Amino acid sequence: MKELVGRRIRELRAARGMTQEAVAEAAGIHPKYFGSIERGEVNLTLSSLGKIGAARMVTPDELLRSGDAPRKDDRRAVLDLVRTIAKQADDDKVGRLRWFLERIFR
Repeated sequence: MKELVGRRIRELRAARGMTQEAVAEAAGIHPKYFGSIERGEVNLTLSSLGKIGAARMVTPDELLRSGDAPRKDDRRAVLDLVRTIAKQADDDKVGRLRWFLERIFR
């Protein structure tokens, strides 16, 4: 899943002609961390996903949407990720996850 999201972030950034450094600076995250996100090397937090979306003026669903039709294994990976976050999160984080998902699936 993290590889899919990273690839999508890279595609959107490149399509807008932005550098990794420009997006990282606008998002307030370290450029090396942003590079790791694009390479799918780190688990992206909801907070960072929101910052990246805001810095590039895209909605969270645009960051998570694949250019291809969704496959069953993609959907399963998203559900597994949501379950993992929900199990490890406190009430505040679960609330933010719910808010985030409601906006994606409107």
